Amino acid sequence: MQKSSRGGWLTTLGAIAALITTSGIIAGSIWVAVMLIIDPDSIVWINHILPSWARIPQIVPSSAKTFAQIQGEIRENGLTASTPLALHSELLLPILASPPSCQSNCDQIVELRVYQPLEQSNSEQQYYQLVSQLPITAPVEYFVLSTQVNTGSDDASVSRSLPLTKLDRFDEQALEEGFWFNLSGNVVSENTPESYGQIIHYNPDQTHLSMMLEWTSPNEGPPYWQEVTGGASPELVVNHTVGLEPQFKVYQIQPRSFVPNPIYLEEISLTQTAIDTKLYRNGLSLARHGLWSDAWQWLNQQKPKHWSAEAQAQMDLVKLHAQVTESQANQIWASASA
Repeated sequence: MQKSSRGGWLTTLGAIAALITTSGIIAGSIWVAVMLIIDPDSIVWINHILPSWARIPQIVPSSAKTFAQIQGEIRENGLTASTPLALHSELLLPILASPPSCQSNCDQIVELRVYQPLEQSNSEQQYYQLVSQLPITAPVEYFVLSTQVNTGSDDASVSRSLPLTKLDRFDEQALEEGFWFNLSGNVVSENTPESYGQIIHYNPDQTHLSMMLEWTSPNEGPPYWQEVTGGASPELVVNHTVGLEPQFKVYQIQPRSFVPNPIYLEEISLTQTAIDTKLYRNGLSLARHGLWSDAWQWLNQQKPKHWSAEAQAQMDLVKLHAQVTESQANQIWASASA
């Protein structure tokens, strides 16, 4: 009696399982059929499990274009497509424009676009789709020359925009957080060259372009990445040195809660003391007055066993300046002795 009851229970359970499986297959088939009519491209992933004769043909979306079509569309809008930069399979395309009053060689970068290739197994031409774009706002001359221009000047030229004409990719292998670029330009003021630009970041995981930092430099040296604090990622260094007085701005990559681009650049500042003690404040005061070697020696003597990350970053910034100061002093001494 028990065996008969158990057998009936198993038969019922098997019938229920078969019914659920059949219902799932029917529902899945209906869903696939509907999607084939509405949006065939949304289910092309199923091709990976289908035999070649049964695969779903891909339809090129109306928004996708060949590179020649992209260039033609840009020309129709009075712009120029510059040379694209390869980001693995994607393309970063600078868009150029020339001011109406300019006669020749005045192209400047006004927009950045990222195009993603479509996987087309049945097409001889490669199609691309626009996945991210970033309008570029050129810096004003006042911002670039703020260290030299009198803030009370009535000269209207200081409010004009300065062109950004060059785009370079940072190729440092230590930079794991996406792709980094330097968008830059140059201007001569009072016979002195000035550099300026913007740091651009592309996050491929979210296909997001963003401007991370505007920078200026009273010399022609571009920003560069260097391990200053010895952390997991190098720091961005902008050289503000004038003459023999070293001056560097150093920026760390920090996390933030912003899904499209979960990082930002934060300057290591000596304005706010990381440790609120008189001895530490005295050390930073020496640094702010340009006595870098004295400040480094003072802070190094006061350093406790446990040191906050903020305090260590400030100390490493002081050390960087002290090392450059010592190197310059040695060069001057060697030249004088020669």
